[in-house]
Amino acid sequence: MASFDIRITNNRLPGLPGRLREKADALVRRTALAIEGATKENIEANRAVDTGAYLNSTAAITSREDHYPAAVAEAQARRPGVQCFPHPEQPAEMQAVVVQAVHYAIYQEMGTVRMHARPAMAPAVERVRPSFDAGCQSLIEQAVRG
Repeated sequence: MASFDIRITNNRLPGLPGRLREKADALVRRTALAIEGATKENIEANRAVDTGAYLNSTAAITSREDHYPAAVAEAQARRPGVQCFPHPEQPAEMQAVVVQAVHYAIYQEMGTVRMHARPAMAPAVERVRPSFDAGCQSLIEQAVRG
């Protein structure tokens, strides 16, 4: 297991929480919504839409927004009886989750012995990662400048 030490020589953190925390939370929320959208685009590009339940079960849940109930309702409307996972815990500030509610989403993403994978979420995360990294870099620069 790797470990490291951080030594703060000029601590400006106590003065930052208000505005910097809000900016970081906004970045996380924006990123989650971008991953949700990119995942849906990938599902359509993969031609993995049959009833629309899988596509519409993709949902972002952030500290302020919760698309999960609507996603489950839409998935069940498009494919009555489809099994959906229980609602995940509500994320705290600066946390978010992007989920696919239908039980078979993992088989689409990873494939099976009888079906090739049609990844949608993993490529979406990689597509959005550069903008998230740039946003984090900007936050760090703002923190250093004070």
